[in-house]
Amino acid sequence: MKKLAVTTALILVIITASASMGFLYGNLITYPSFSMEQRRPRKPFSDDEFSLSNYQREAEEYVRRGKEYIENCDQDILSIQRERDDALDEINSFIREYNNFAKYGY
Repeated sequence: MKKLAVTTALILVIITASASMGFLYGNLITYPSFSMEQRRPRKPFSDDEFSLSNYQREAEEYVRRGKEYIENCDQDILSIQRERDDALDEINSFIREYNNFAKYGY
């Protein structure tokens, strides 16, 4: 019973520490916004050929960069999920090691 209480307390400490680190550091670093990085194209004031083709070119570039931004976001999400999974595996490995030590000693 004592070992179960110690293991439970250890797990709670790890979870609390992880949550507090995420809160502290998560609020200091923000993910860049697409709207902050890219200027949205503005409609032309005139309907001459040059203004219309320039607006079309800017619109296509804006959409291309938007798609690239979304792809980068998806890759960042996958990287974060991999790191989270690695951390969880490491913590679980440590807990198994700790429980074996608590149960069997050296």
